[in-house]
Amino acid sequence: MNPEADSLQAKLRLVDDYERKGLLRAEEAAAQRAALQKRLLQAVLPDTPAPRVPMRVRLRAIGAMAIVVGGVAAYLLTEYAGMNRRAIEMLEAGKAARASDAAARRERVERRRKIFSFPYFGSNDSKAKTARRSISLAHFQHRIGTAGIGQDCHRVETGK
Repeated sequence: MNPEADSLQAKLRLVDDYERKGLLRAEEAAAQRAALQKRLLQAVLPDTPAPRVPMRVRLRAIGAMAIVVGGVAAYLLTEYAGMNRRAIEMLEAGKAARASDAAARRERVERRRKIFSFPYFGSNDSKAKTARRSISLAHFQHRIGTAGIGQDCHRVETGK
């Protein structure tokens, strides 16, 4: 500091000592203290304003602040902000477990879909079959051994 400021600080200490010892009344000490603090402020702070900062320096400072603030914001928005290695490992293990659970869930849904979906009989025939005049019961009669017989429906003798 400058010597004027040092002498003003010494005078402030003297005023405080005189007040403590009772040599100055509180009102007189407060008035002297206010005057000394005002002179100290004028001695420390210059009357002339600081020179203006050039525009290119301001723009560079704004750009640097934007980069720093953007980097900090991006770091804080990530899920790893403030985590130690063990916490990151636990997070990765949790992600792997969720992924395997999701795969198992998709597999179960696919199995259920296959069970409850309409059956596929392997026919890509889009042609309509011709209609018959009478109902054919041959597929029912096949089980009782009368398949292939027209209207008679007699049993076929086998083994003789």
